[in-house]
Amino acid sequence: MDFESGTGKEWLVANGLGGYSSSTVIGCNTRKYHGLLVAALEPPVKRCILLSKLEEEVEVEGKTYLLSTNEYLGAVHPKGHNMLTSFELDPLPTSTFVLGEVSISKRIFPIHGRNAVVISYRISNLNKQEIIFRVRPLITSRGIHEIARPYTPESVFEKDSFIAKTEESYLGVGCSPGSWLSSDLPEDGKWYRNFKYRMELERGYPGVEDLYCPGKFTVESRKSFDVNILAAGGKRDEAETFNLFYKKGRKYYGSLYEGEKARINRLQKRFQRNTGLRQPEFDLLTIAADSFIVDRDKPKGKSIIAGYHWFTDFGRDTFIALPGLTLVTGRFDDAREILLSFSKQIKGGLVPNNFSEDGDACFNGVDASLWFIYAVQKYLEYTGDLVFVERILPSMLEVVHGFIRGNGLAKVGDDGLISVHKTRKALTWMDVNVGGTQATPRYGKVVEINALWYNALRFLEAVAGESTGFEDIASKAKDSFEIFWNDGRNCLYDFVAEGERNDFIRPNQIFALSLPYSPIEGKDAKAILSVVRSELLTPYGLRSLEKGSPSYRGTYEGGSDSRDIAYHQGTVWSWLLGPFVTAYVKANKGSKKSKREAEAFLKPIFSHLSDVGLGSISEIFDAEAPHRARGCISQAWSVGELLRAYCEDITGIKRPLLTL
Repeated sequence: MDFESGTGKEWLVANGLGGYSSSTVIGCNTRKYHGLLVAALEPPVKRCILLSKLEEEVEVEGKTYLLSTNEYLGAVHPKGHNMLTSFELDPLPTSTFVLGEVSISKRIFPIHGRNAVVISYRISNLNKQEIIFRVRPLITSRGIHEIARPYTPESVFEKDSFIAKTEESYLGVGCSPGSWLSSDLPEDGKWYRNFKYRMELERGYPGVEDLYCPGKFTVESRKSFDVNILAAGGKRDEAETFNLFYKKGRKYYGSLYEGEKARINRLQKRFQRNTGLRQPEFDLLTIAADSFIVDRDKPKGKSIIAGYHWFTDFGRDTFIALPGLTLVTGRFDDAREILLSFSKQIKGGLVPNNFSEDGDACFNGVDASLWFIYAVQKYLEYTGDLVFVERILPSMLEVVHGFIRGNGLAKVGDDGLISVHKTRKALTWMDVNVGGTQATPRYGKVVEINALWYNALRFLEAVAGESTGFEDIASKAKDSFEIFWNDGRNCLYDFVAEGERNDFIRPNQIFALSLPYSPIEGKDAKAILSVVRSELLTPYGLRSLEKGSPSYRGTYEGGSDSRDIAYHQGTVWSWLLGPFVTAYVKANKGSKKSKREAEAFLKPIFSHLSDVGLGSISEIFDAEAPHRARGCISQAWSVGELLRAYCEDITGIKRPLLTL
């Protein structure tokens, strides 16, 4: 397999705790985030790289083959990719190497719900040649955002396994069958130096790392044979769990793999029953959707990881992604638990936008609270579960009353519209700060905030009845929404504040059309769609800013500041295809023609499933052709909105359709 194309395609399999296994299809790590065992010490956060990779060596009748591929400073060595004949997600990462008359299949699968991974090898030796198989673990103990510093782990060695401990973590690795031989090299000789992570260097970060090799596993045979390597990790005081897990033996590993395949198959079958969609791309998207749904320790409950490799769980992203990831896929229990978990953290009418590594709620976004109400609205639409909605109703009312009285971030004015406070930090989804100030200043009456506000008022009016008094506020908000109309460009202003009417054409106006209750309809909606389509639509999503703006950036590249400035100044966001398609079909009254056209809008993003992050959708793309994928290789709302829009607006998924 070609080195350049092989390093350009990545895979990731999550473990349901925030941890994962991930690399490129040729096994050459190109990011500091890559690793075979990335464990979440405080699920889903405090993620650490524990087992970076395995160096495999096969000796056949005295001739040695090196299967791994590494990029070092100034060299690629070894070049195992030249012996790699195939890589597939079946449904888990499987690589096949051919060495003359010997073939080796390598399969990687994290154990769901555990900080553990099994790497299984099947060596086919039909001619009964003498084979010696050696595997050297390359280990570290660092946070995913760091580069390893030299360390010497405290190690315990057995005949077929070892445990390495640091102050915070442990890693246990065992081989079955096989024998362990500790390295007899001096301490300095146990280090593999100068691994180059090209993607980190491209992003302006340190990208050279050293990895530690404590020894090697060896298996010898003249027959075909299987080898299973188990790696498990976690907090230092949990090290004894490795031996309990490992000593269950070889048959147990096979049952783990079959169990994981069966779990994935159940998810896919449920999606197929719900939607009638059986195409292979939806099987991939079902697995991708599953990867984002995680258990959270502090506070306890379910949540949604915003994106891999580096994001944690964010309120805004969770509620936008939730309909596609949990409702379309029939995971109603998970949806309830996620909504309930966040509702318990509401403070002062605000839903947390994210959590710190220690589990503390952070209230730094205006829209997360309104997206929370939208997510409950969609839950009711799919399930008809009024009992749960009534249970969570006080939380939604607290959000609305918080905006009415003022929640510290925004307040409703006499015109019924929300005004976002002007602060040094960004409070909407365009939330990048550079040098302590907003890269994309948006404050005052912000268009999507008020579209969400109107939708929330109408929904709660329907659920809670006239006693809320929301009908008058909603009517006033709809009448006042005219303030956003840009007569000169036949679309909506992005925000209105302090005498300023910001006329940059941005995608945020699409939410005034796409939400279940919309303040804009009819010919005005079609006019807005025409502008958004001509100025912002690309094959992979909507640009975050029109080309003609002086702030426009066509590529997302360079160091951190350069990329942050471009993040919402033209960069294409794939998740925005969802609301665009919904608005398009809705404005055209669900006609067959509009559905065909909407499907055409989505076609290129389906082809992206076989590029970059295999089986998933990237976070962002360059604004200019060829629209190179950037950011996270797998983004929750990108996957969720593709699933939701396709199933709701194009195929028409069957729902209770309890309209309120």
